[in-house]
Amino acid sequence: MIDEEANGITIESNVPMPNPWGAKAKYPYRQLEVGQSFEVECRDLAHMASIRSSVSRLNKARNFGGHLVVRRIPDTDNTVGVWRVK
Repeated sequence: MIDEEANGITIESNVPMPNPWGAKAKYPYRQLEVGQSFEVECRDLAHMASIRSSVSRLNKARNFGGHLVVRRIPDTDNTVGVWRVK
């Protein structure tokens, strides 16, 4: 619903805010219960670093209330696991 225009900018009311994780989170971090995990086969080291960074950012989020851990899966070159430990 358009309320008014101010200096050429349209001001609207009742517009739903997008999910901060995008339309749909790629990995189910927030759905994990304590003791659950999932594995991701990474394309390269940058992909692995991206997963670690996402987990670190989520662990620091005030509204998460849990703790995730990322570890490389033994005997693989490019697979990591994500565990919810708290």
